[in-house]
Amino acid sequence: MITILESKSAPRILAPLSLWFDKNKRSLPWRSENLKVEHADPYIVLVSEFMLQQTQINTVIPYFERWMKRFPTLKKLASVSPEIAMKHWEGLGYYRRCRNLQKSCQQIQQHGWPRNRDEMKLLPGIGSYTSAAIGSIAFQWPTPAIDGNVIRLLSRLHAKNFENQKELMIVEAWLEPALRKHGPSRLTQALMDFGSLICKKNNPFCMQCPLKKHCKAYNSDQISSFPKTKSKPSPKETHQGLLIIFNQDLILIQKPKIGGLLDSVYTFPSVRLSGKERIGISYLHRYTHIKEYTYPLAIHVKNKSIRSPYLWVNRKELSRLPLGNRDKLMLKRIKSLKPIKKLPKNIQILINKDIFKDCYQFPTD
Repeated sequence: MITILESKSAPRILAPLSLWFDKNKRSLPWRSENLKVEHADPYIVLVSEFMLQQTQINTVIPYFERWMKRFPTLKKLASVSPEIAMKHWEGLGYYRRCRNLQKSCQQIQQHGWPRNRDEMKLLPGIGSYTSAAIGSIAFQWPTPAIDGNVIRLLSRLHAKNFENQKELMIVEAWLEPALRKHGPSRLTQALMDFGSLICKKNNPFCMQCPLKKHCKAYNSDQISSFPKTKSKPSPKETHQGLLIIFNQDLILIQKPKIGGLLDSVYTFPSVRLSGKERIGISYLHRYTHIKEYTYPLAIHVKNKSIRSPYLWVNRKELSRLPLGNRDKLMLKRIKSLKPIKKLPKNIQILINKDIFKDCYQFPTD
């Protein structure tokens, strides 16, 4: 076990990592050229760290570049409507991040940037890791940012599985003097890049590792044992009927919900389908823990009297609204959908109960 008393070893052990990073660091659109000083625009770091939550770098880069063209300043993002911001986040997923990012910018616009990590954690959507990453990269605070890549590197380096919050705090204490010595922004990003490019989960490039003489897992031939892998549960399968309801040139859409997979975006109404109710072609959409099979059900109605939170929009209006990937893809297929001639009775009942104010008589064979 690493102890606080051994923390003085970190600056010496990690010194080669800083030199490796100087020669091999990735060129990223949010990365400052001068890592010895505070970032010239901490808003850039804020945006990148929100986007990188649960999303790979290669996926984030094009979204980040488009975002910065539309919202080049914190003030610009803070002043637009949530719908405009969400429309430009569309497709990146985990939509709550967008709402929290905008709220954080609004609070910063009003009160100024946080002065320490504890204040940073008070902003919406910013927890322990994100506050440390923003603090070290943007403001040169010696706050260790412990993500999966860093845990993997340090777990192998010390041949130790860090399994609880207390042990992670000890890791942070071990790293902090190294951040002070080699520069918080420089070493934080070095750890991130090295864990991603060299000390990879599978088939790490140990022979290229400048830390291998200090790596206890490497020197005891136990690289595959650290960190201990946790078994992931099999993804749950769901079957959803996506209701594409037309009234002449209007389409029914559901206003954003707070929470869930499609937090804060507009959606087509949906119903859970049993085996007998699965009609037509299905489309598979993968989420973190869910495999969702979607069955588009095109329905033409004459009744315009609907309940909240539904509304009628034309196709042009619909294209301007923020949609999740599932519904955005369905919008592209909407012209080719053939009307359902007969809906299962219980789906008719659900639609009448939830959507229409007056009972609508669906066509029958």
